[in-house]
Amino acid sequence: LFLRERITLLRSALILLGFFGVLLVVRPGMGGGTGGPGLLFAVAAGLFYGVFLTMSRWLSDLAPPLALTFTQLAMSAVMLLPLGLMNLPQATLPVAGLATASALFSMLGNLLLLYAYRRAPATRLAPLVYFQLIAAVLLGLFLFSTLPDALTWAGLAVIITAGITSARLR
Repeated sequence: LFLRERITLLRSALILLGFFGVLLVVRPGMGGGTGGPGLLFAVAAGLFYGVFLTMSRWLSDLAPPLALTFTQLAMSAVMLLPLGLMNLPQATLPVAGLATASALFSMLGNLLLLYAYRRAPATRLAPLVYFQLIAAVLLGLFLFSTLPDALTWAGLAVIITAGITSARLR
């Protein structure tokens, strides 16, 4: 509604189906310690990320993607600098390398997203964001030698199926 893009009943149902898949993956309140502040931070992160995606799409026609990326990063750096300085991790080469890699991949991902938003409506692109789940599974496998359990696989399948179906709607 905010972006003035067409919303259909089927697309709305697919969004709800995808959210059900997220609940299967996250399973809030199940198991010891999954609720509380950690869950609240996760919900807040999801909401803020959704707002970020919506605002990025809204701004995508107002300035070139590189300028928007620079503006987003500069504003974030200014706003988060005090918190960052109060919570600096121990300065080691591995921490510096991982922080640099995280920043570069985040910047490149957001820049590519801004380029994509200039070429397609958000309703077509939004479901593709869930492919980050595939990357998370692969990184979990290769870096930590872990795979999701059966319920998480089912949730991932629901999310990806709903996303692909939504992206293919005409």
